[in-house]
Amino acid sequence: MFQFFDSVHYKCCAPYAKEGTDAGVSGLALLAMMQLFNIMTIDFIISILLKKDSLLGKVSIIIVYIVLLVLDGLRYNKLPNTMLKERWDGESESKKAKRQLLVLLYVTVSTISCVGLAIYIGSNRS
Repeated sequence: MFQFFDSVHYKCCAPYAKEGTDAGVSGLALLAMMQLFNIMTIDFIISILLKKDSLLGKVSIIIVYIVLLVLDGLRYNKLPNTMLKERWDGESESKKAKRQLLVLLYVTVSTISCVGLAIYIGSNRS
């Protein structure tokens, strides 16, 4: 599982690294957001199935995001982007394409499922 998140972090850093900005922070923020979206999606599904309000409130969502940022930050502080680059730059083009497609699917599905369920829950409360 960590290898997949390493891949997501690396791919999220890549566009920002070309601009000369601090790519690690950008990738870290996006990775933590996707992980938060997954947690929120699970929470939304549970609340729909149990027909109760969401377990996570606004404050707890912010706290979970900060905790994810700290935990991911600790991991990627020890595992620099250059090390990840060395790990995946030697892959064949087909493996790179598959990995990039998986990351794109992960980001897309995580975002759409979280936002979609939030809209569904919000429209049913009225």
